[in-house]
Amino acid sequence: MKILLAIFSLLVFVGTASADSVWTYTGNTMTGCNCALDGSVTLDSSGNATAWDFTDGTHDLTQLTSTGFIHHSPQTGSNPFQTWTVALDNGAFELFSQFTGSAFEATDLSFNDATQGQFGFLQGDHGVWTPGVVATPEPATGLLVAGGLLLAGIFRRKRRKPLDSATGDRLA
Repeated sequence: MKILLAIFSLLVFVGTASADSVWTYTGNTMTGCNCALDGSVTLDSSGNATAWDFTDGTHDLTQLTSTGFIHHSPQTGSNPFQTWTVALDNGAFELFSQFTGSAFEATDLSFNDATQGQFGFLQGDHGVWTPGVVATPEPATGLLVAGGLLLAGIFRRKRRKPLDSATGDRLA
């Protein structure tokens, strides 16, 4: 009984875990480069961007190679990207996507910082965000499995009794 009480008390103190979510952006073909702005962003449980990887087909910007920001609409429903602004820069190149609610206010842009010229541009036809699936193990699950194995081992050990008092027939 003490063991069950100890396992229960451990489960009470285990925090809940929530998985990160990955969203993929598929842009439309931009003029100037015949390419599209595509990418993905990982949001933590608070909705903050923790990782990203965007490309226009020629230039790739990730959280390791660029700075910038990714803003999205408040998490009111199942899609946090009902409106968004993605602005990433690695010092030589910029990738930008924005949608503020109307088709006229939708822009995808790739921009060369060195020549101060656009590489690709599209206005009025925003891309689409789709959710991805991320398998994230939760600590409570591991604790439950470990507790169950521990409990099974303890019960199995208690059921074994030494064969000191056992008698048997001699085999000839």
